[in-house]
Amino acid sequence: MHSIFKFFSIFSILLLASCSGQMSLQEYFVAHQEDADFITADIPLSLLDLADKVGEVSAQEKEAFSRIRKINFLALPIQKTTEARLAAEKQQLKAILSDDAYETLMRFTISGSNVVISTKGSGDAIDEVIIWGADATRGIAVARVLGDDIQPEHIATLAQAAQQKGGPLSGLENIIQNL
Repeated sequence: MHSIFKFFSIFSILLLASCSGQMSLQEYFVAHQEDADFITADIPLSLLDLADKVGEVSAQEKEAFSRIRKINFLALPIQKTTEARLAAEKQQLKAILSDDAYETLMRFTISGSNVVISTKGSGDAIDEVIIWGADATRGIAVARVLGDDIQPEHIATLAQAAQQKGGPLSGLENIIQNL
């Protein structure tokens, strides 16, 4: 009996030691939901006014949007934080997204903000698209676009839709501005 106890004790210690101490992006979102410095929102796709734009939405956009369930949004505005905390949160996001589970699709700068688009999933079965950015004058923001079997061409379609002023994603901009 004593040897069985030793075996399970050693096995448990090895199991715990092999677990990663790295926080997942979902855990990061949950950990910051109650933080008064952060702005958070869970946005179902139904709130993006796609029904009002039926004539304006192409078949490709309809297909891309049909794969999305919701968008989780989290931001730390510069007005509500210190420079040190902003840097620490940025480093933590970089560490989370450097995990092998995430694949960086592109990095670019837009209006002075550094933006990174990453995916979680494989090939044509992407279940999460992560868009995050940092700006020294505005803060940091991260959005998790959650869906089922999102394909790379859907991501390109959604990116194009996001760039259209008054396009199918303009409802998202209105929601974020009114948080």
